[in-house]
Amino acid sequence: DGDKTEHLAEFVRVLERYVSAIGVRTFAELKDWETERTDPILAAFKKYATVPVINLESAMHHPCQSMADMMTIRETLGPAKKRVLLTWAWHPKPLPMAVPNSFALAAAQFGHDLRIAHPAGYELDEELLAEIEQQAITNGGSVEFTNDVTTAFDGVEVVYAKSWGGKQFYGNTDKDIEHRATLRNDWIVDEAKMARTDSAIFM
Repeated sequence: DGDKTEHLAEFVRVLERYVSAIGVRTFAELKDWETERTDPILAAFKKYATVPVINLESAMHHPCQSMADMMTIRETLGPAKKRVLLTWAWHPKPLPMAVPNSFALAAAQFGHDLRIAHPAGYELDEELLAEIEQQAITNGGSVEFTNDVTTAFDGVEVVYAKSWGGKQFYGNTDKDIEHRATLRNDWIVDEAKMARTDSAIFM
């Protein structure tokens, strides 16, 4: 910001003299998705730094988390392709999309058969979904989508439950909270839903 005493360009160039890499964690403000999806703060660090910049979570991605998730699946169930469910789950307030975005992308990159379940209005970013579908094709996996919170669990080996905010509600948190209150009783993971899985692990 031009009105600040120290510009990011100066800060990054001083900081990188002390370190071999810079880890940046910046959170979504849930105000303007079209701006936040570009991760402007992370992009600024990348622009000015000459050392590696590691995304420790941004509005759009949480890659270190997804690497840990893929490692957990592999360590628990082995390296073969798995049937994986990423399901939206109720939470009292909207949360960033970084974790579900990165989990879905990583599952596709690892060639898993991915099912994404969410209520209508909580779709993930369209451009990212196109990349996820392409990664799935490239790596021998698949991606499917459903709004049915019950049948989504059928036959999966991994259940990953996560809440996220709806793009349609960006900038209007109160409206999202009001809407998601109607989903509280259905969009949960319980014993009945887990019984429909193939003895899935819950993450």
